[in-house]
Amino acid sequence: FMFVIWADELARCGAGGVSVLFFITYMSLPHIIHFGSDYLKETIGRRVARGECGMAITLTEPQGGSDLANIKTTATKTADGKHYIINGVKKFITGGQCVEYFNTLVRTGKAAHGGLSM
Repeated sequence: FMFVIWADELARCGAGGVSVLFFITYMSLPHIIHFGSDYLKETIGRRVARGECGMAITLTEPQGGSDLANIKTTATKTADGKHYIINGVKKFITGGQCVEYFNTLVRTGKAAHGGLSM
């Protein structure tokens, strides 16, 4: 709730663009903080929380719009199981032109909501 008040106050003084950048970080950073590895928390999470860099969330795809249950972008593990290969297209990434990191919604399993990962 405090975020809403904070964003409203920034908008009143004509700094609405600033609040948008904070809002996209507010949407994307919790996934790293709550579910990320210690390495991600330390290297990315800490830098974003300090304001040293930005992070955006990538959800929308050209063919599906906001129908997130039917996204086509996939993440497949490499043969050694250490990395993922992302294959797909994202569109309309708010703040994407001015951030260093992207939290991306991908398909790692079955159709619909059950097969989605960040």
